Amino acid sequence: MDGDQSTRCIRRGFLRGAGVAAAAAAGVSGTGSVAGESEGVSVTIDDQESDGESVVVTSLQTDRDANLRIVSDQKNEEGFNIGYADIELSAGETFSNRTVQLNEQPIRETRVIRAEIYTDGPALARDSATVAVDEPLPENFGVQLVEADPEAGFNYPYFLFRPVGTREGDVPILVEPNNTGTATNDFSRHRTEAKDLAERGIARRISGELDIPLLVPVFPRPRGDPVDGTHYTHQLDQDTLELSGTDLERIDLQLLRMVEHAKSEVLGDSAYSFDDKLVLNGFSASGNFSDRFTVLHADRVQSVTAGGLNGMALLPIEEAKGETLDYHVGIADVPEITGSEVDLDALDEVDQLLYMGSEDENDTIGFGDAWTSDELEQVALDVYGQDMIYERFPFCQEAYRQAGVEAQFRIYEGVGHNPRPAADDIVEFHRRSLDGEDVSEFGQDIVQNVQFEIVPSEPLAGQQVSFDAEGSQAAANREIFAYLWTFGDDETAVGIDPTHTFESAGEYDVTLEIVTAGGVTGSTSQTVSVGSNPDTPTEAQSRTPTESPTPTESPTPTESPTPTESPTPTESPTPTESPTPTESPTSTESPTPTESPTPTESPTPTESSTAARTSTEGPGFGVVSGLAGVGGAAAGYRLLQSTQGDESDSEDG
Repeated sequence: MDGDQSTRCIRRGFLRGAGVAAAAAAGVSGTGSVAGESEGVSVTIDDQESDGESVVVTSLQTDRDANLRIVSDQKNEEGFNIGYADIELSAGETFSNRTVQLNEQPIRETRVIRAEIYTDGPALARDSATVAVDEPLPENFGVQLVEADPEAGFNYPYFLFRPVGTREGDVPILVEPNNTGTATNDFSRHRTEAKDLAERGIARRISGELDIPLLVPVFPRPRGDPVDGTHYTHQLDQDTLELSGTDLERIDLQLLRMVEHAKSEVLGDSAYSFDDKLVLNGFSASGNFSDRFTVLHADRVQSVTAGGLNGMALLPIEEAKGETLDYHVGIADVPEITGSEVDLDALDEVDQLLYMGSEDENDTIGFGDAWTSDELEQVALDVYGQDMIYERFPFCQEAYRQAGVEAQFRIYEGVGHNPRPAADDIVEFHRRSLDGEDVSEFGQDIVQNVQFEIVPSEPLAGQQVSFDAEGSQAAANREIFAYLWTFGDDETAVGIDPTHTFESAGEYDVTLEIVTAGGVTGSTSQTVSVGSNPDTPTEAQSRTPTESPTPTESPTPTESPTPTESPTPTESPTPTESPTPTESPTSTESPTPTESPTPTESPTPTESSTAARTSTEGPGFGVVSGLAGVGGAAAGYRLLQSTQGDESDSEDG
């Protein structure tokens, strides 16, 4: 392997260490610790039988004073986890296989519980297990390894978990693709990570609460045998889907064969009755796998929850922004790769929840293990955009709408690369899908929508016009910090609902630009047709004094002449003479130092009104438009505000 490739593989492992693996007990793997906390705090608990009065904690350690609590993994009708026990722990305490008495209330029926270590805030570590109360765990309960069976069509093993309960009716099998987080030729590491995923985490909770079996495949992500680490098998990327002649050929089809094998050979004598559908869950790389698998095999998927997607869901369209969208950006070349068209009608029938955390910074752009084709990576940037949350993810929703495919998009505020805050929604989403209920309330409208209303819609010259941008929405529901307006007549304004007067009839292109955090902008324009106002003075009716003084303005013999009316010394009028307009003396003929300014020094009516409006609406918007780079529009907004002396709260960098 060359140095660049090795660096990419190591970096991918680092990202997972900072995100997915660090979220171990937050639902990604089974180390018993929560993302971002000390390795000196951990807890594990295994599936067990109990009389309901106590449980056995498999292992625990803490490097600080804390508490251990035992709670139900599922919330009750009031929205709370049921508390069974809470005991104090001392810094440095460690034990294994300890029986913990349930000092708050007994566990009255078989259910999934959680053991959590906490101080004052959220859990520092947690783990889940099924506790069978006053009954044995069912035969074959728990996780079992099923070896590879090439004759059955799959070249790698899988883990299968069967919960205590059995859901009535025809049910699907739940699948969570494995994600080791790094490329390695050590297959035992892939197997260990897959087992942990089957034993703990969100998929295990879905399985236990919905009473459907869970299957986790053990697909390798090798460094060099049979392919190198740039084949991101755990994402089901372009290079992986195009593989042929190796054991990794079409692992998407191998997964389907594993499912059929589990239903017929492993669970054939169980009480389950199966349909031909799958329920999928995944996060980060396995989220990408789940999302892409769903598009490729929509007719086999009942519901899917996929998060941590780098903002780039597989787009169910073939072109956008002048680019052809090949897999794994879009679906243009899918028939060439797989031999089958993408079934958009079937995809529209799948219940999909695609989600991101607003603080997620785990990006694959720029790292060759996810993008071995520079050309495809550039297409991704050109089409999706740079910002994962506020450009890419909203564009995905737009693309789905363009394709006529329903999907729920959601952004969890204040959340990083961690699926745990979405866990309750994920379980409930799949529950409602299996029950045939509506799931649309899980989604959000995250597409930017810049719009404004004009009243009256067809104004007259000189009439005040109101503009209202209250209906505008920034991408991903970000706060809008500024509303910047240009009215097509060299006038500008700021604010959500300004007013403006067009002095002359004509057509004016009015543009609204919104500015959100980080200088992210969006704009829209409307043409306003301004009609002539019969009540507005005509040009002939509103000439300046230098253009048409009337004879009545001529000085009389007894009147003192005004600066514009004084005759020259050689042209003094007689009492019987009255100068005609063409004979009126000009201001240059007789002003004195103490006399009023000449008409040429006074602004015309049009100049006066312009000066007044500019002083209230801010400087010319050309200043703002000229600001370049990220945050330019936001800087322009601050310039407008400072010029006006606005002291209201606004973005400050």
